Amino acid sequence: MPLSLAASIGNDQNVLDEKQTITFLSRGPVVNTPDTVVNAVRYEIPRREQDSSGGFFTFQQTVFEFRVADLAVSPKEGDRITDAGLLVWAVEAAEKQVWDTVWRCEVHQERGT
Repeated sequence: MPLSLAASIGNDQNVLDEKQTITFLSRGPVVNTPDTVVNAVRYEIPRREQDSSGGFFTFQQTVFEFRVADLAVSPKEGDRITDAGLLVWAVEAAEKQVWDTVWRCEVHQERGT
């Protein structure tokens, strides 16, 4: 059976450089167990985008992307991501991209990490 184009693009995440394993913790009314996501990619927000954002983005912010299929829940504001370097990041915004196959999470670094 041939792969759909969306499935093929969603799997492209697996061949990118700078991949890391992250721990995702969803905050909600019940205690959730952390999910481990492999092949997550962290992108720095480019200086040009920071400058043109009028102060919306800062150096303590970054973006994580990972496949939708790798996470059982939908990321939302307030969820936490711990990266491979053990820095903790709080999700500010999350949206599906690439035909709903990739989560893009804008995050800021938690104080003290």
